[in-house]
Amino acid sequence: MELTRYYQNINSGVLLTASGMDLHRCVARALCASPCMPLDVLEQATIIKEEHLCIPAYLFSYNATGGYNYEAGNTREHKNVYRDGEYLVTEKEQYTEWTQMAGSTSVTGTLVASGCREFADIITPLFGDYSYNSLVAASRLQFPGDVIAYTYDLPHTAALNSYARPVIDQKLRNQAVSGLYGKVYRGLTMTGSNVQISETLQVLLGVYRITCVYEGMEFEVYVSGDGNRFFHRTMIYNNDRKNYLAQKQQEFDNVPLPKFTANVAIAVGGIIFVLATAIMGWKFIFWALVLSIGVPIYFYKKQKRAYDNERNAIQQEIQAFHDESHRVRDNFLDSGHTLKVMISSSK
Repeated sequence: MELTRYYQNINSGVLLTASGMDLHRCVARALCASPCMPLDVLEQATIIKEEHLCIPAYLFSYNATGGYNYEAGNTREHKNVYRDGEYLVTEKEQYTEWTQMAGSTSVTGTLVASGCREFADIITPLFGDYSYNSLVAASRLQFPGDVIAYTYDLPHTAALNSYARPVIDQKLRNQAVSGLYGKVYRGLTMTGSNVQISETLQVLLGVYRITCVYEGMEFEVYVSGDGNRFFHRTMIYNNDRKNYLAQKQQEFDNVPLPKFTANVAIAVGGIIFVLATAIMGWKFIFWALVLSIGVPIYFYKKQKRAYDNERNAIQQEIQAFHDESHRVRDNFLDSGHTLKVMISSSK
């Protein structure tokens, strides 16, 4: 079906050309998006509907600049010299000096935003960074006879300000973070942005909407017309698995910190040195130093090792939990299994 005559000024778009295998893999991955997914979801879920949608959108070509503030950290060293009996003792302490800084960054590219309010949340994730070269000319836009065509009900200014600008601002922030890679900083805040739109094109986007059902619950997956990306508004999860993961994460966060910290070790070392020299005399200062340094380090490392081991053990359990869901998904797809289909595709 040729739809461009029902719209005005359509420049290009995306056809519905995804293969059955592309759609199947997208739906299977969407069903497994949550690590807390039911482990039998791929075996029990059933595809009950496949719909073909034509959604109007805008493709913006933009140049954007933004400013940001942050605090840069520089390591400094402070020396404290004091007399301890017959000796001068020098203590060195490192600290971070924070300096207020400012910077600017820029990004250039294209961004697709929906021209239909109903699908404003799905179009940018599916087609966000598509360029003009990714699209098919309007003269070649042909859709199946059963396509559901939607109309523009979102002006391009509203699409730009509500849906494109937040994405562009995030790109500016990401660029700022990349520019600070390797530096010590904190408190990065964007101070504003200037977005210049050099071109706005009206485009038609083919989207598959596939509905699955699992244990009586329906689950919709949206797939881009070329089958490269998918999006879903909700996730399927198993309550027991969700509670288990939350419990493990809480255990990880609540592992008690070692009581014998570096500062405590220094204090204990000082006490041991004073007592050792008082008992053994200054002639045995070498052994006093060995005791004052060795004993605190031993207990500090012992407690730190126990702390790290407990956290690592919990982290391994969490990783094994994630790996289990990945293994179920990969085994299902790699073995050639397919999801059950109750209603044949109308494609």
